[in-house]
Amino acid sequence: MDLEKETWSADSTTQFYEVSPKTLAQWVKRGFPKAARGKYPILSGFRWYKKFVLGQVNGQATDLATERLLRERARRKLDELKAEQAAGRLVDRDQAIFWVKELVIEVKQNFLALPRRFAESLAPVTDPKIIEEILREEIRRILFDMSQPRKKEVRRNGE
Repeated sequence: MDLEKETWSADSTTQFYEVSPKTLAQWVKRGFPKAARGKYPILSGFRWYKKFVLGQVNGQATDLATERLLRERARRKLDELKAEQAAGRLVDRDQAIFWVKELVIEVKQNFLALPRRFAESLAPVTDPKIIEEILREEIRRILFDMSQPRKKEVRRNGE
């Protein structure tokens, strides 16, 4: 068996190094050798891993203290986001999408209602400038109404 030529599957590689497939993909981006689609060379992979553990990958020292610092920083950021969410200062992505869709529907309905609302009253008007001014004022009113804050309905998941 020539270990220089032997390869492992992605599953075998992740099991050996006890990492997730996502971590393996990140390692490949950082230089972990890949022989072919889904295949990883055993010996050169182990050499790379040894350098990685020793903190020599890309000339950057990766020591335990640095990893702990980065992990602690990430935990603090997550805690900050959770506090912001608990205080109601963050909006769920799906909720924001729902509100935007509702706003678009309301704008569409208001504008599509213009001909029905003004057809009869504008029929006797023959001056295009007067018609234009009436429509401009109504469009401004619609846009102003839409710009006013309104109580947002909070949807629950699945509703």
